[in-house]
Amino acid sequence: MSGLGRRLRRADDRATDAVGRGRSTAWGRALEWSSHTARGGSAWFAVAAASVALGKDRRRSAVALGAWAAAESSGLAVKWAFRRRRPPSSDPAQPSSPSFPSTHAAGGVAFAVTYADRSLVDLAVAGLALAVAGGRVVQRDHYVGDVIGGTVLGAVIGSVGRRLAR
Repeated sequence: MSGLGRRLRRADDRATDAVGRGRSTAWGRALEWSSHTARGGSAWFAVAAASVALGKDRRRSAVALGAWAAAESSGLAVKWAFRRRRPPSSDPAQPSSPSFPSTHAAGGVAFAVTYADRSLVDLAVAGLALAVAGGRVVQRDHYVGDVIGGTVLGAVIGSVGRRLAR
């Protein structure tokens, strides 16, 4: 690993440790809760179902779910290519799959970017996506760099989904 690579890894470790120390705070518990709500896409399916029930654009909701699925699938493929170990954790429920990128972050951001149409509800959806991403670090399931990578992947896929939803 190059000198720059080592410095980036140390910075990622320090940032992850700093965020992880917030786990016992109310904010940390809220982030952790939001991360749990997104397991298996349940939060995004709930948003899409509520959206359709309230008369919002069905096509946009369906494409947003497709973007979520594409981001999750793409993220899994990238995980197995990079095979980065997860941060040390005392949690026996910590996933055993590789860490980079965070598919929770990728899927949530892809859904939020595709779904958004500039309403107040969209701000809440975007906030949930970011809370889910942050919760992954608070839980020590991911390094900060994993979440950043997942967020970028999700934004790219979400921007394609957004175009398809028009």
